[in-house]
Amino acid sequence: MYEDDPIKTTKDELFIDTEIIKAAGDDPKVKGAAGNLGEKAVTLTKTINNIILPLAAVNFAFDKARVYFSKDFQ
Repeated sequence: MYEDDPIKTTKDELFIDTEIIKAAGDDPKVKGAAGNLGEKAVTLTKTINNIILPLAAVNFAFDKARVYFSKDFQ
């Protein structure tokens, strides 16, 4: 699909999976697949949150430093 944009690829795959489930209706196998897709979505979002956690920590530190330096070193 989109080799240069893994987030776009993931979003597209999840969209396609969702559309397939909608089209399949109330089949018990489809409901089981939906549960699996839900687990996949949770795993992906947890992974993304874990990956960006260090960036959030850096941003937090820079924000604190900006406030400190703007108050004490004008």
